[in-house]
Amino acid sequence: MMHERVLQYDRACYKLAMKFAGSLSVDDLFQEARIAASYALYKYDPNRGANELTWVYLCVTRSLLSCLRIQRRYDNRYVRNGDLIEQGYTEELPHCIDLNKLLTCLASKERYILKKRMNGMTCREIGSEFNISRQRIQQIQARAIKKLKEQV
Repeated sequence: MMHERVLQYDRACYKLAMKFAGSLSVDDLFQEARIAASYALYKYDPNRGANELTWVYLCVTRSLLSCLRIQRRYDNRYVRNGDLIEQGYTEELPHCIDLNKLLTCLASKERYILKKRMNGMTCREIGSEFNISRQRIQQIQARAIKKLKEQV
């Protein structure tokens, strides 16, 4: 019964796959859309007040956007200085980054916060050490990351 219900939404899945096609093929997106449609139908609750088609459409759209975000992140890993670097040729990067030298551009508080965040401490825990809010820790962390990106 579930299979027949998923087949009812094939046309909508295909249209959405065509809409989002680009870095991924239509076939890949169509398969992802069908999986998302089956999950949406499994989770659908008519008591929530949403139309079944609307629910499936939203779930499939969310899934496809997530899939494209993951693909974009994967693609960006191999782009450095505007040149595409194939996965096996990462040793041809023009320079190596000395992390200790890079961290010297940061204030001691920024360095400390980044190290603690990388070691798994939450912003709230770090904020309690400094007697400041977690939002302020997030701002300091964002500023430090921005400085590091400018140095690279």
